[in-house]
Amino acid sequence: MKEIIIDETKLKEAFLNYIECVTKLKQENEELKEGYIKLQIAFNAEQENEELRIQNSNFDNQLYRANEMLSNCNSKLQDYKQALEEIREIAENSCSIPCADCCYDCENCEDEITNNGETCMQYGLDKITNKINEVLGND
Repeated sequence: MKEIIIDETKLKEAFLNYIECVTKLKQENEELKEGYIKLQIAFNAEQENEELRIQNSNFDNQLYRANEMLSNCNSKLQDYKQALEEIREIAENSCSIPCADCCYDCENCEDEITNNGETCMQYGLDKITNKINEVLGND
């Protein structure tokens, strides 16, 4: 059998090189870990940004619908105010007691006291009821 001669100096040098390589690999591994963590943080932030963009879009849609509803409510409010003004005028003009004949056809009434039905309380009540039904959409 052939005898192997080992040079201790070269062995120590190889071992030191090995230790140096392992140290460098550990350092590079740590740097890679730090880089990965930074990438993960950036990725999470991007995901959160996307979620925030989606939420913002949803809020914009809700705000748009709320503004539409408000506009519709304001329009209805104006309609109701106008109807109330018309009802007030009818009520102010309907100041005469209904005719003694208890006419049920107030539009064609020939009673002078009620100005042919124009100031008749009964006719005014009918006009107010019709106006309320018109505004509420009842027939």
